Parts: sequence; C-alpha cells; structure tokens
Amino acid sequence: MRRVGPTFAAVLPALALIAIAWLAPSMFAQSSSDSSRPAPSQSHRLQPDEPVAPSGNVFIGKIMKSGDKLVLASSDATYQLDDQQKALLFLRRTVKITGMLDPSTGTIRIATIAPS
Repeated sequence: MRRVGPTFAAVLPALALIAIAWLAPSMFAQSSSDSSRPAPSQSHRLQPDEPVAPSGNVFIGKIMKSGDKLVLASSDATYQLDDQQKALLFLRRTVKITGMLDPSTGTIRIATIAPS
C-alpha cells in the first residue's frame, strides 16, 4: 500500500505552532489581568527623558492622507501626526486620539489612538 500525504511526525511541529499561536493571546490576557501582582507602571519611576502621560487632550477626527503624510482631519482643523505607523492602522477611519499638541507645528504627539 502506498502512503499519500505527509506523516503525522512531519505535521506535528506545524500543529504545535498553530496551537501556540492560537493559545498565546488568551494566555497573555489572563496574566495581564492578574490583580495579585503589581502593575509594572506602579513600581516604575519616570526618567527625565520619558514622556509623561497627557492630561486629557483629546482630538476626534478622521485619519486621512495629505501628500505623503497621514493627518487627523477634524471638523475645525487638520493636525499633523507624529507617529505615522500608529495612524496608518486607522486610515480613513474616525478616531479618538489622546495626546499633546505642539501648537507651533500643529503636530499631535500621539499617546493613544482608538476608533471613535
């Protein structure tokens, strides 16, 4: 009788990788919600060159292309965005950005970005 297809031993490593990829997000989600351990930010002191969390500057608008850059187009203004990679994930979507505005350049320093 002739064998057709790969043997179980040949497929086993691929199955293991698929299982790890499928289980990994839930394993990390459980560990991050464990309240018995202190959060890293509770014991971490800010260094002078580290950014401080913004104190509530919220911008809502749509991520659009302007030339070769992504910008936030709101109802009253268009803002440059410092982190083009974060913004690219939300291209042509309405978002809520928390961050600091540099008024001299019109650039928002993105702390968080989420769908609105």
